[in-house]
Amino acid sequence: MVCTRPWAARLSAAAHERRRRSDAAVVAAIVLELGEAPYAGVPCWSGRAQRWATFTVAVAYDCRYDTAVRPLMPGNPISRRALLAVAAARAGYADYGTGRNCRPSNERLAADTGYSVRTVQRADTVLRLLGVASEV
Repeated sequence: MVCTRPWAARLSAAAHERRRRSDAAVVAAIVLELGEAPYAGVPCWSGRAQRWATFTVAVAYDCRYDTAVRPLMPGNPISRRALLAVAAARAGYADYGTGRNCRPSNERLAADTGYSVRTVQRADTVLRLLGVASEV
């Protein structure tokens, strides 16, 4: 909802002084009323690991999947959407500052993403082949 500020309305209503009329014309008197919890529907990122899942993995998939992964896994393709979902779920378990200490089970990631355990295993292999993840 857009409304005028109260002081701007008072300035424009007070027509007996020329100074106030000119101030009312000059001042931007429109305010956007946001209401309660304006950011409630906006998704939040959980730190550097989330940026890794959203940008680094996506760019690596777009640039190197056909050359670095598809020849090595010809019978086991994985979609970009599935890979990003598994990467985002894995990033949620990583340490906020470093991205390390990420140890969820494949079953846990499968439950979080809605994909099968085999898809999670393929996603882990693809992340390693793309060079964006490592296992110790």
